[in-house]
Formats: sequence, structure tokens, C-alpha cells
Amino acid sequence: MFCNPPCGEARVRWVRRCAEAGASGLSVVLLIPAHTDTRIWHEAMATATSLLFIKGRVKFGVPRPNRRQVAASHPSALVGWNVDLHLADHLGTALRLPNPSPPASLDIPLEP
Repeated sequence: MFCNPPCGEARVRWVRRCAEAGASGLSVVLLIPAHTDTRIWHEAMATATSLLFIKGRVKFGVPRPNRRQVAASHPSALVGWNVDLHLADHLGTALRLPNPSPPASLDIPLEP
């Protein structure tokens, strides 16, 4: 499963649902801002099995008048559950996380 959640506070519910899907054994890849200072980032890292910091900014394929593409205003990362993101290490720096497998159930409420 691949997820690119909306920005803002709505992202919290999507990240938590991805963690739950990973805990149930599904393979999940989540594209999120690499905001390592946020609570939801740390919640994701507590259960994820792999991480990939994307080099540069994600581009949206929309050309500006100067012919450069519109890009995200923040760095991004792929967070994985039950997947090996080293397969995409051409996109950036991939890491295996010390969570050998997500817990069978998460005591994280879906509502923020």
C-alpha cells in the first residue's frame, strides 16, 4: 500500500492508520514531510521497519515560467512497514530501523 496523506493536522490520522496496517502485516510505504521534530514522526519511527530520506525536494511535474518544476517547500521521506526501502536508495538515503516487526496491536488512538 502506498500513501501520500494530506498536509496539516489531517496527516496524523493517515500516519497512524499506516502504522496499524503495517502492524497487521501489510506492506506499507508512506510519503511524509521529514519533520523529525514532530510527535507524529516519532510515532511512525517507533513501529516502522525502514526509512528513506529523499534527496532534494519532491517535484510535482508542473513547470514554472522559468521551465523549472514546482517543488515541495520541505524535505520528504518514505517510511516503510514490512518493506525494504533500500530497493529505492537511488532516491536518497535508505535505513533499516531497529523494529524487526511492528507490534501486533498499537495502543495509539486514531483520533488526534
